[in-house]
Amino acid sequence: MDAVAVPRRKFRGRRHARGGARKAAFANARALAARKERPTALFAESDLAAVTALHAFSVPGDIAVIGCGNIDEGEFSRPALTTIGPETTHYERLADHLIALISGTPRARPTLFDVSWQLVRRASA
Repeated sequence: MDAVAVPRRKFRGRRHARGGARKAAFANARALAARKERPTALFAESDLAAVTALHAFSVPGDIAVIGCGNIDEGEFSRPALTTIGPETTHYERLADHLIALISGTPRARPTLFDVSWQLVRRASA
């Protein structure tokens, strides 16, 4: 089996209350690990979900895990998380523009900001 889609679990109440999102990510990863036919790779919707999933598998031995977002925790996880994410974390122009829009600055207009993303190869894939 090369790929599998795991449906999201429905949450009652607040999704992030008391670690709900991480608990759900771990439960989904464990369910995937328990399958008779498992995929060779898991692409998680966030780095936080991917780092959590690392605890459910032997990575990269059993499965390759890739996250999305390039958060610092992924660099320091064991194994270090392969991820995709923005090439930069410098968002001063974007922040200044948003503040101008929110505060009603007369010349502030909607603007498209093009932020390039990159694949950051690490040990998990």
